[in-house]
Amino acid sequence: MNLPSSERSLVDASSLFTICFLALVVFLGGCGTHSSRPEPYRGGSRLHGITAIPKWDSPGTVILDFKYLANGKQIGGISRQTAEAPGFGGWGSIGESRYTVGDAVYAKWKLVETGEVFEQTVNLSNLLPAPVEEMGGFYFVFDKATLHIYLASAWKKGLVPCSIRHAQRRDNLTPDSAAAAYNCGSLLWKLYPEQKQLNYPQ
Repeated sequence: MNLPSSERSLVDASSLFTICFLALVVFLGGCGTHSSRPEPYRGGSRLHGITAIPKWDSPGTVILDFKYLANGKQIGGISRQTAEAPGFGGWGSIGESRYTVGDAVYAKWKLVETGEVFEQTVNLSNLLPAPVEEMGGFYFVFDKATLHIYLASAWKKGLVPCSIRHAQRRDNLTPDSAAAAYNCGSLLWKLYPEQKQLNYPQ
């Protein structure tokens, strides 16, 4: 059926409006589901560190073994010979080594008071809330039977002063307060066993 030109114009306008409306809905829907959080860095290498210092954050804990893994192969960590050396209290290597970004860690540690030994393997691949930055790295705390894992950024300005973070650690020593104090100049995300951000801009 042929419509008068005026009615045909109204139909065309209505169709155009419908198409534009649907396109807008799709666009807004995509915006609503898009995460503003950056994608974790995958593959390649970064100048980053792996740090664990029981003398600082978990007195009475001895590291027996620690492996930083990528695709099932050890790319960092410590040897048992190092861990068993007299006086060994942990190590700090933020920004000191260029590694492929690992996807898992294996740790084994002992509580001196009870002699209990624990071991744990944690898959990092789905835990990273942000890219591993150059001069950033991972920080590990051994708290009784639980391994706590943190991701530290490179050094940032405008964070809560280090003096406040150190005072919080002295007043209440927990895995989180110790990690935040040691990494007081970095943005800090807790990856495991729960996820949250600790150090943040003022």
